Amino acid sequence: TCTGKANLGAILMATNRPDEAESLLKSAVHVADSVYPPRHWRKGYLLATYGRCLLAMNRLADAETYLVPGYEILSETPQQVKRLSIARNALIDLYDATDRPNLANALRNVPDQRPIAP
Repeated sequence: TCTGKANLGAILMATNRPDEAESLLKSAVHVADSVYPPRHWRKGYLLATYGRCLLAMNRLADAETYLVPGYEILSETPQQVKRLSIARNALIDLYDATDRPNLANALRNVPDQRPIAP
């Protein structure tokens, strides 16, 4: 399932095994395209997680393709502060690695969103 692949991929990423996580996360992103609405936070999370995996593998151009939309989707969901922060930090790392300090610094200055009270 999408969730199972995403969870295993996240565990592999947490144990510094992005090469093993890549195919699982790629598959989870593909499944998410057919399961979730385009701007659903879970899709944003999967895009950002797959992008982080590609970043860890030094596939910088590929990583940006997934990190940017993942970050944008998560930024629309105030309840996802932690996931948004992780995606933002990955984008900062990407922009630092690709010598784009203006973009990295702009993200460094973005405050964390706070959950909206019910």
